[in-house]
Amino acid sequence: MFVFVKGADIGRLSKEHVIRNIEEKQEKLRALADTPVIVWGLGDIAMHLLARYPINVKYFVCNDPAFKDQTIGRIPILEAPISEHPIVVMAQAQKEKLIEHIKSVCDNEIIVI
Repeated sequence: MFVFVKGADIGRLSKEHVIRNIEEKQEKLRALADTPVIVWGLGDIAMHLLARYPINVKYFVCNDPAFKDQTIGRIPILEAPISEHPIVVMAQAQKEKLIEHIKSVCDNEIIVI
């Protein structure tokens, strides 16, 4: 959420907010260390963060038919979880709906980044 203030340098403030947000997310990824996880969702933010700070992803979960039977860096993309590893969610706009859906299909721990 951005607040527009008369006379404020909105471009600078927006950039600072985005950078701080990405840095906070990277710190959460670092905290996972080598923990094996599932990453649910392949949005821009998730792919950007994983490119900057790779984690121990066992597989991705994505319901988009474009990703069916595909891989990212030799890591498979599945349509549903097949293990008990924690699920990492890095979604932005639809985060709550995604978490609700995950809870409806499995009991894995959910880690929100």
